[in-house]
Parts: sequence; structure tokens; C-alpha cells
Amino acid sequence: MVNKNGVCNFDFWIKVAETKGWKYIGTESVNNNSALLFSFGHSQLIVYKIEGYYKELPLSIFNAEYVTGQGDYISEHTFPVFSFELPMNIPHFYLNRTDNSVNFFSNVKYKVSLPKAFENKFSLFAPKEYELEALQVFTPDILHHLLSIDWNYDVELVNNRVFVIRNNQLKSIEQLDKELLTAYEFVKKIENNTSSMKFTPIRETPYLLNKIHFLNRGANPLKSGNIAYILSLIYATLIALILFSAFYKIFF
Repeated sequence: MVNKNGVCNFDFWIKVAETKGWKYIGTESVNNNSALLFSFGHSQLIVYKIEGYYKELPLSIFNAEYVTGQGDYISEHTFPVFSFELPMNIPHFYLNRTDNSVNFFSNVKYKVSLPKAFENKFSLFAPKEYELEALQVFTPDILHHLLSIDWNYDVELVNNRVFVIRNNQLKSIEQLDKELLTAYEFVKKIENNTSSMKFTPIRETPYLLNKIHFLNRGANPLKSGNIAYILSLIYATLIALILFSAFYKIFF
């Protein structure tokens, strides 16, 4: 039930939905979705989506797909995602595991300083004026827990959703069960940290992170379909050098 690209196919997700008593949704557009994971590349889609309840939390599982590059240099990217719904709204936070080849945000303008014990393993991002709230959600206890279980996912919190984003494809229902339990236990820790907090939008301060596109950490630019982007940078640099040379000859 895995296709030639190593992605679990329709039959796998139908079997999961039937086994768990969940509903198979299939393909959806990503229109009006504020999550950064839906902003990268082009031709974004949600595929193989199933939804139901995991214990007491509403859950959806899907593959987030997008395309980079053009013409002969197209690359397709697929990331399995667990999406849990919480009973409260949370500002937009993004926690990147720095060594897992997944990263949908890297603008240092929004980077939150972490304790030294975690700064080489995680990067945390939050909108301006929400840095303190981000640290109240991703406490040292939670980050230590993630390291202790060898957590290898990125996490995005936006509105009332927690997106757990993994790099490698699921291969079996047994693997799904194990990783889903791990993700659920983490999300419950997030819920416990935020249950007594009241997040109030700060006047004239964006509640959401800006969507910044960039290469996946650790990706080869040539294989990621970004040749057009690289060539455009080279072209712009050459034009700047030519203009500078002409200016120098005229005035000096």
C-alpha cells in the first residue's frame, strides 16, 4: 500500500480510516489556511486526508504536497502531517527541529532565544511582542521532554491547531499508532501549558508569522527545483556589476 515514491497510497489511508472508525476526506485545497507549511512552493494540496477523534482531541492526518521549480526542473515534495485541534486559540508559533531536513520558516527577525541546552537542537519563531508567550508554551520542561524521546518533527501552532510535521513517510499502521501516540502526548503538554493562559491580540501587532519562502534545510538547491531562482540571483549580480563598472568609468 505504498507507491513507487514511498508514499502511502489511497488503499492505506482507507484502511486506516476504517480501522479507526474515522472519515476519509481525500484531497482538499489549502485556500485561506494560515499555516506556513501550506505557503511553500506552488501547486499546494492536502491529499489522503482522514479525520476523526484521537482520544478526546479532534484530529486530521494528511499529506501536505507542493511543487518547486519549473519546466524540466520540477521537484515534488510530500510531508505527512498530524493536525490536532485544541479548545483555545494560540498565537502563531513555529518550532523547528534543526537537524530533520524540515523547515518552513527561518526569518531570524522572529527568532526567539532559547536556553543554551536547546539552541543547537531547536529554533523557535514567534510574531513580534509574542516572544514571552512562545517561551511560556515551549518551556524547558517540554523541550527537554522532546530531546529525551528523540523528537524528530517540526511543530506549528496557529489559531487552535497544532501541526506536527514529519519528514519521512509512514510505512505501516503500527508505525502510525506509535508516532500518533507520541504526538498526542506532546500536544497534551502544550494544552496543559496553555489552558490557563489568555492570549490577547496586541494592538497593531501581527498575530501571524509572515510567510517567508526558502529552501528546506539540508536540501540540495539543484534537486529542489530552485535553479530558476539561483539563476535570477546570478543575473541580478551581473547587472549590478555592469552598472557599477559603467558608473565608475563615467565619474572616475
